[in-house]
Amino acid sequence: MGQVGILADGALVVEDLEVMFNQQGIGGGDGSQVTGCEASRNRFSGIIVGNNSTVHNCVARYNGSLAIIAGDGAVVEHNQAISNVGIGIDVGAGSVVTGNTSLSNTTIGIVAGAGSTVVENTARNNTQYGLDLGGGTVDYGYARNVLTGNNGGDANPQSLGGIEIGTNICGTDTVCP
Repeated sequence: MGQVGILADGALVVEDLEVMFNQQGIGGGDGSQVTGCEASRNRFSGIIVGNNSTVHNCVARYNGSLAIIAGDGAVVEHNQAISNVGIGIDVGAGSVVTGNTSLSNTTIGIVAGAGSTVVENTARNNTQYGLDLGGGTVDYGYARNVLTGNNGGDANPQSLGGIEIGTNICGTDTVCP
């Protein structure tokens, strides 16, 4: 088992790379661009990038703690986070999260920081919430997401926080909290 698949202190630009069986899969600093990559079966994280980074069309599965993590101002789109231990997708404040699939992760499907927009994602069968947008705060917008089979442990186990800016599917309801 290697220590790190690929790591850069500064901006990392990587495309169509597969990393498996490392301590950490792919790690880059602010301004990183990770496209078309797969990070699987790493002991800890799959993909971690800094602020103002982009993660596009990647797959993170069976990682030991977190699948895809991006800092503030990130664009995380069209990725898959499947069967990871921990959170599927976790982004910082002011990020855009769109078109992702987060399935069967052992905690939350998608977590987004303050001021983020979360649109057209699917979060299914995560052991906690499908979508966590900061509890009671309303400076997050979410629309056209499908959140089913998640187990958040309260009246609406599908999502937590945020404000609906369009229709979502939460379990069998089109109204999320």
